[in-house]
Amino acid sequence: MGFEAGASLDGWMNFCSATIAAGRPIPGVAAHDWPQAIAQLREGLQVCGQCSALALLHKNLGLTYCRSGDLKNGLAELLEAKKLTPQDTDIDQAIRFVNSAQK
Repeated sequence: MGFEAGASLDGWMNFCSATIAAGRPIPGVAAHDWPQAIAQLREGLQVCGQCSALALLHKNLGLTYCRSGDLKNGLAELLEAKKLTPQDTDIDQAIRFVNSAQK
């Protein structure tokens, strides 16, 4: 199962919902194909606009950037996610990790 580039918001949301509900990561993440995963998540952000998955998309994009070694962009995305979901302790932990790794 995959998501076709350029599909509708409903298609993207259905894909994300089904993928997450099944406990599966976005395909690029699952394959550790960081450039593909980053492209998929960035497209998701464009399609999403202000949808209910916005914070999760920023969080996942931030974590994916970090996994790819891009801590600067990872931190920026994690901080965006934190603005949207200030109670998410996983984001706090990731931000602390990135800050300590950048020292």
